Amino acid sequence: MNKVSLRAAKARLGWAVVAAVCVAVVVASAGCSSARGGDGVRDPRAYEIDDGRVLLETGLERAALSVPSCLGPSLKYALVDDGFGYYYKVFLAATGSVDCMDELVVGNGMTRVPEKTRVGDASEDKPLAFRRSWMDDEVVAKMGWQLGPAEKFQEFGVGLPTQYAVTALVQHVPNSAELRVYVYAFRGG
Repeated sequence: MNKVSLRAAKARLGWAVVAAVCVAVVVASAGCSSARGGDGVRDPRAYEIDDGRVLLETGLERAALSVPSCLGPSLKYALVDDGFGYYYKVFLAATGSVDCMDELVVGNGMTRVPEKTRVGDASEDKPLAFRRSWMDDEVVAKMGWQLGPAEKFQEFGVGLPTQYAVTALVQHVPNSAELRVYVYAFRGG
């Protein structure tokens, strides 16, 4: 092999190494920004339907939502791409006390008709006045949310300056002091 051929072979090998390093960096950084932590372990709070590309904290920040720490132990979530790549539909479910649900509602500026800002007692749980399309979404069914016509809720909502609309359905769990909440947030109001 002559010197020119040897130099060309070394140059090709050098470019191959650079390309391999670049691919490794891209793959590593993509793994760190997903619902799978830097250690590659899936967040146990994520529903299987969660697409795994965005951390819960990022999704909440984009939707300008805060979740009180009292909901942490029971929190389940899914962040689902809305089809445009940056915005995500945010689905949250949790159980907690009345005070904890009030913290969620008040902390996010939610209200319900007639302009109540706190969760009422179980007698205020009512069937939904009308169904919205997201309630019948395939994602909701896959998460096992119980949003059928026999279910009763107190519905809270807010349209946020970030152009996310948020709905929180709160219901008293029968024979329990706990309440359940289903939260849906999406961009576009």
